[in-house]
Parts: sequence; structure tokens; C-alpha cells
Amino acid sequence: QGRALFISSSNGITYFTRLRLRGEDSADTEWRSWTFLPDTAYNLTPEEVEEARNTMPEAVFKREFLCDESTEAGQVFRHIEGCIQGDLEGAILGHRYVFGIDLGKHKDFTVLIGADTATRRVVSFDRFNQIDWVIQKERIRSALSRYNGARAWLDSTGEGEPVYEDLRKSGLLVEGYHFTGPSKQVLIDGLIVALEQERLRFPRIPQLLNELRAYEYHPTKAGNLRTGAPEGEGYYDDCVVALALLNYGLGQLSGSQVVPSKRTNIF
Repeated sequence: QGRALFISSSNGITYFTRLRLRGEDSADTEWRSWTFLPDTAYNLTPEEVEEARNTMPEAVFKREFLCDESTEAGQVFRHIEGCIQGDLEGAILGHRYVFGIDLGKHKDFTVLIGADTATRRVVSFDRFNQIDWVIQKERIRSALSRYNGARAWLDSTGEGEPVYEDLRKSGLLVEGYHFTGPSKQVLIDGLIVALEQERLRFPRIPQLLNELRAYEYHPTKAGNLRTGAPEGEGYYDDCVVALALLNYGLGQLSGSQVVPSKRTNIF
């Protein structure tokens, strides 16, 4: 039951980031994170902060004084801030909704993200883990029913396959998406373009934003690049995958998919 205090500036995505993300995750009860900005720091005067703003490169000032870990270099998802809009809301009579659902049972999380098909804006978000499949299926059924019988695209890989089959047999409008390395990259590429073009909107959901910002490029042994959450405890990609499934579903309903014409490697 010891206590420790870790203090650092935000120098990109580092081990300190992993600790901070754990502290911001309400499901992790062992860690807590706090951010102290210049207006809350007892030992900095407004004049000192303004002097730093005028004499330091903007990116450095944001990192050292505003705790901004974001950086365009190497970041998979861009224009995240431009996609933040609105709040979560209940279903509106006559509106159509679509969900992306990533399944997890033990360590990983099950994430449900729903959007209004007319506005392409996220209106529903749910994230949970360590719940029996029977309860998870009921929670999914309840969410889709609340949003006017929404249609959903769901991870049907491995343990997800019987869940998908049971949901379909119960009369829900669910479509399975089987994950392989290439099929997952199709989803991620589509989400990259949707965010770059700001064609998808979502509220300021902390866990979703953390996962989007932390998602990165990983070099493979063959010298290629793949995308994914940083390796190590405290990092997840469940929200990213659910959002990517949602974006894919929106494209399927509209009869169009936006994907890059070629892969661009960013360092």
C-alpha cells in the first residue's frame, strides 16, 4: 500500500504516458493522474509564462507548459481536435443509428460506439470489461434497441463469433467483421482518412481521445510499418477499433468507403 509520485513534462509518447493513461482510466483503480497547468502552478507568475510563450518554439512551449503530448510526426490519427463536437445524447424518433462494437471479456474492454447516420456524429458510448457474455449480450441488445433498432458492425473473431451468432438469432441487425492483419488495416486506414477529412465527429470522450492520440506506427521485422496501440500495460485500442467499425458501417450504409489510394509512411 505504498505511495509514489511521478512528475514529468510531456515529451512525446513515453513510459510516463503509459502511467498517465492508467491514471485517467476510471477502470484502473490503482492509479490516478493530475495535470498542473501554468494557471494552477503556485511557483509560476503570468509574466514568466508569457516570456516562455514568446521565446520558445510553439511545440516546445505546448509540451513544457501545457502538457501537450501530441505531435504530428509519427502520429497515426490527425485532426483529432477538429473532429471533437457535441455531447452524447439519446435517440431521436425517426433517426437512424449505427454502432461499432469491439468485444472483450477479461483484460480488454468491450466498447460500443453509436452515431447518427445523418450527421455522422457519435451520440452513444459505453465501455466495460470483466462481465459475463450473457450480460454483455443483453447490454448490447439494450443499446441497439434504445437507438431505434440500430444496426451494428461487430468483431466476430474468435470468442466474438458465438456472440455475433447469438445476437443475430435474437433478431438484432448485426454484421460480423472478421479480423486478420490486412482486414484490420482496412478499418484503420478508413478511420485515418475519415479523421483527416473530419468526416466523423465525436464528443470529448477521454478514453477515446487517449487511444487515438497514443496509436502509433510500429516497424516490423521485414522493415514495413504497421499501426497499433503502444505495447505494454495500460494501453488499449478497443475504442479505436469500435470507432473504426462504426466508420466502416457508416460507409456501408451510404454505399461508399473512403480509403487511402496508397499507404503513406510517416516518421
